[in-house]
Amino acid sequence: MPEHYGIGVNIVHGDVVFNASKTASVTFGMTFPTTPSISLTLDTEGSVAPPYKINASTTGFTIKFQTIFTGVVTWQALK
Repeated sequence: MPEHYGIGVNIVHGDVVFNASKTASVTFGMTFPTTPSISLTLDTEGSVAPPYKINASTTGFTIKFQTIFTGVVTWQALK
């Protein structure tokens, strides 16, 4: 479940667990006034193509990998 901190800005963050998959959808649990800035951090060691985000909106986004991935991606959305 994403957490929301309202200290002058809107920030939500969370983790996505991939289990031999290439794509995951993230829903913020709130609606931003405009599309937020999203950062991704790969929390798994090893050699893998970096994750990337697509279809970012005010309510969520999609994380994709070029190849099948098992591990954790931490994300943060900030507006």
